[in-house]
Amino acid sequence: MKKNTNTLPKAVFSAGNITILKMAAHDVPSFKEIQGKEWVLYGKKNEYPLYLLDLYNRSSKHNAIVNGKAKYVFGQGFGKDGEEIVNSDNETLNEVTTKCILDCELFSGFYMEIIWERAGNKIAEIRHMDYSDMRSNKDNTEFYWSEKWTREHRDNPGEFIRNDNPDDVKTYKPYEENDKTGAQIFFYKAYRPGLKTYPLPEYQGAVVHIDIDIQIGDYWNNAIHNGFSASHIINFYNGIPTEKEQQRLEEKIGAKLTGARSKKYVLNFTDLKDKGSDVQKLEPEDLDRHLQILNETVQQEIFTGHHVTSPMLFGIKTSGQLGGRSELIEANELFQNIYVTPKQQLFEKLIGIVAKAKGIKGELKLGKIEPIGYIFSESIMVKYLPERAISEMVAQRMGVDLTKYPEHEQEREDKKEAENTKKFKKETEDRVILELRKRGKKRGGKVLKSRPVEWVYSKHKQTEEELITFAKDAITKDPSIVSISPPSATLPKRAEGKAPSIDVVYAYAWRDAIPVDERDTDDHPSREFCVEMMEMSEAGMTWTREDIDSLENEIGTSVWEMRGGWMTKGGTDIHLPYCRHIWTQQVIIN
Repeated sequence: MKKNTNTLPKAVFSAGNITILKMAAHDVPSFKEIQGKEWVLYGKKNEYPLYLLDLYNRSSKHNAIVNGKAKYVFGQGFGKDGEEIVNSDNETLNEVTTKCILDCELFSGFYMEIIWERAGNKIAEIRHMDYSDMRSNKDNTEFYWSEKWTREHRDNPGEFIRNDNPDDVKTYKPYEENDKTGAQIFFYKAYRPGLKTYPLPEYQGAVVHIDIDIQIGDYWNNAIHNGFSASHIINFYNGIPTEKEQQRLEEKIGAKLTGARSKKYVLNFTDLKDKGSDVQKLEPEDLDRHLQILNETVQQEIFTGHHVTSPMLFGIKTSGQLGGRSELIEANELFQNIYVTPKQQLFEKLIGIVAKAKGIKGELKLGKIEPIGYIFSESIMVKYLPERAISEMVAQRMGVDLTKYPEHEQEREDKKEAENTKKFKKETEDRVILELRKRGKKRGGKVLKSRPVEWVYSKHKQTEEELITFAKDAITKDPSIVSISPPSATLPKRAEGKAPSIDVVYAYAWRDAIPVDERDTDDHPSREFCVEMMEMSEAGMTWTREDIDSLENEIGTSVWEMRGGWMTKGGTDIHLPYCRHIWTQQVIIN
C-alpha cells in the first residue's frame, strides 16, 4: 500500500516566487461514520490498520519488539488443553491464541469467529479473524468483514483510496452465550480514554518515530543505490550553451571525475559573464553524524512507546548495556511483572470464556518463558532446591510429563529413602567407631576359649553358672564336662591361695568360613566400619558387654547388629544377610 501522507507539508502562504510551507503534525486517526453505511471508518481513508501493518513490516526495531512481546505473552501456551483442535482447519487452541496475541500487540485488539453447533449446545469452531479485514458499527453491536476496504486509484496505479462499496462484505452479530446460533464475533479492544469504536495501539505515541525509522532506512537504501545522490552542484556563469554542447560537456566531466560508485553532481548553466564557474556542496556538514544521533533518538522513543525495560530481551543490543546474565535476569523479571503477567492473565480470562463454551475443561494457564537457559548452575540448584522441584524443571525443559511415569516416580522415592538410610547408617557407624575406640581396652591374661556370638544370642545375658561351666570346660580341655559346680570346688588355686579371675569380653573377628585370600582384598573389599573394627581387634582391643550395651542405649540402635551387611557367596548368586565378620566372645583368665 502507499505510505501514509499525514506528515506532508501544506502550503499556507504564497507570494510571487516565494512559498511558505507549514509542516503538518502526525495526525491521530479519526473514526467517523459515513452516510448510508453501517460501519465506522477506521481512519480518514479507512486504512489505518493497513498503515499499522506497513509500519510493522518495514521497521526492523518495531517488528522485533512486537514479535518478541507476543512470544513472551504466549509463553509456553496452554499446555495439554491448548492442543485441542478447535476448527475445521485443524488449528489448535494454542495456534488461534498465538494469532490473537500478535493482533493485540499490533492493534490493541483481536477478533475471533465463533460458530455454534446446530443443536446449540456448545461451540463448534473457534477461528481467528484477520484484524485488518474487520470493521464495526459505532457501538460494537454489529461487525463487518471485507478484504476490499480500499481500492487502487484508477489514475495513479500503486496508490490506494477508500472503497465505500466493497462487494464482499459479511455481517456478524457479537458473541452472546445466551444466543447459541450461527456465526458470531468475539471482539476485544483495549480501553483508551476518549475512544469509542476502535482501539489505538499502545505504542501510538511512538508511531511517528517508527515512521522516521523507516524513512532513515529508505534514505540509506536510496543513497546506496543512487550513488549517494547528487552531492555537489557545478555552476557555469559564462552563458547557457546549446543542449548538444551541454551534453558534450557533461560527458567530458563525467569521464574525468566519476566512476561506478562515485558521488553524483549537478551541472548548472547561468548567464553571468562577470563570473567563471564554482562548485557548491549540496549535503549538509556532518550528515552521517546527524543521522546517527537521529537514529539513537528514534530508537529510544520506540522502546519507550513499547514499554521495553531492556532491548536485550528482544535481541536488540544498544550502547551502554553490558549484556551480562545478571542484567538480563533483572530486566526480564521487571518486564514479566509490569507487562507479561498482566497480559497473560487477560488472555487466560478471554480465551477461557470461549474454551469453556467449546467444552475444553480445566483452568487455562499460559506458561512463562525465560530469556536464557538455566539461570543457576546445577550445583546451586542441587544445593538449594528440593529434588522434586529439580525433576519437574528438567522434565519441563525436555517436554516430559512426569504424571505418565508413576512407576519411575516411586522408584525415585525408594532410591531417595535408601540413600537417606545409607547416609544415616554411615553417620551412626562413625559415631560407634569413635565411642568403641574410647571404651575398648587391651587386657592381659590367657584366652581360655573364643567362640562366635550371633547377635540374637548376644542379647541374652549368661548366668554365672554358664560362665563357670564355660571356664571349667576351657580349663580341663574336656568338652564333655557340662556339670555345674561352685567355683571354689572346681577352679584351680593360685600360688597365693587366691582364686583366678575370669573376664568375659568381646572382640571383632573374621568368620572362620572366609578364606584368607578373600579377606579385605581388591576383589573382596570390606566396608569401612569392618576395616576399622578389625584394626582395633587385631591390636588387642576388646570390650565388655556393658561397654557395648551402654553404647546401644545412647545411639538407639543395636551395636551387635552393625557387624551385619550383605555377603555374596563366591561363585554363586546367593546373598547372605550378614558380612564376613562376627563378634566373638572370649573368656580370659588372669
